[in-house]
Amino acid sequence: QIPSLAGLVRHAKETKDLRRTAAHAIGASRDAEALTTLESLYKASLPEDVKRGIVHAVADNENRQAAYAFLLRVAQSDPDGELPRAAVHQLADPGRAAAVEDLFKIYASDRDMDVRRAVIHALAEIEDPRAQAKINEIARNANEHEDLRRQAIHQIAERDTEAAFDELTAIFEADRAEDVRRQILHAFSEMQTPRARARLLSAARDPREQDDVRRQAIHWLAEQQTEASLDELIKIFDADRNTEVRRQILHALSEMKMRRAEDKLFEVASRGTDEELRRSAIHMLGEMATDRSLQLLGETVNRSDEQTEVQVQAVRAISEKPPEQAVPMLLNIARTHQNPEVRKEAIRRLGESDDPRAVEYFREILTKK
Repeated sequence: QIPSLAGLVRHAKETKDLRRTAAHAIGASRDAEALTTLESLYKASLPEDVKRGIVHAVADNENRQAAYAFLLRVAQSDPDGELPRAAVHQLADPGRAAAVEDLFKIYASDRDMDVRRAVIHALAEIEDPRAQAKINEIARNANEHEDLRRQAIHQIAERDTEAAFDELTAIFEADRAEDVRRQILHAFSEMQTPRARARLLSAARDPREQDDVRRQAIHWLAEQQTEASLDELIKIFDADRNTEVRRQILHALSEMKMRRAEDKLFEVASRGTDEELRRSAIHMLGEMATDRSLQLLGETVNRSDEQTEVQVQAVRAISEKPPEQAVPMLLNIARTHQNPEVRKEAIRRLGESDDPRAVEYFREILTKK
């Protein structure tokens, strides 16, 4: 049986799926020749994804010690980065503490980023304090590549323990690299602990915090889609004077599927005192598929005492609505609005539409001329 399966693996005219399946069957076999056959096949000139299937097949072999030795050789010496990465993944075993030192050596010697990321992932799968300590070390190290630090931070967050939260908090408070700090906020958003949520909220509130970091915290608060998060975002919006932060909150509210979030956008759009934020709220309402938002946009355009820039923004927002809603309103504005700037914007937006009603409108104009 083994020779027949090996023949399928070698057969260039067979599908790659079948060749990988044959390799897996060899690996699962109890035949004493199975592992030797797989090693021989791996050395042959075969496509990369077939070789990757052989790596997985070796990992399934019951001769655990010899299989591990083979995987380690691939991880340490194969020049193709994809195959060492696959081998590294297979080295990880929750109970295989002996793999920790080998993984440390691969991480230290291999410069391939994908392989090093695979090592971090593999270490996270092994239940050993040394593995956890190494991941913590990578996450803390300001001289380490940011991609690797982010991977380590993600793996720490996956533990979802108080100790993991403490570790991430220490890094967040000590480090000034924005990418790293944003990754930690993302980690806090995925951790199911009250302390993690409180830390996320603290970053969103703090006016001394980096603006990008605050905006990221606001984003992840909104992603929670809870009444408590909505309450906090509204409080921050009302209390804060940072326009960029307040604009981010408006965007966050537009992503929350909650009536009170929409209410706040309506409040800012209709009664806000900051023209720039009003325009932002109007823009967000234009992206919301509700009759209520369309009604407010229409009222804003037609209000006689409204500022021109706000009305123009409302026209832009109307144009974002589905054609069956937008085109009749734009036609009415283009034909009847008293403000030439507002009419001009409606005409411009109609010109970007291929709706037959818009085409007929322009035909009428040309005919009159």
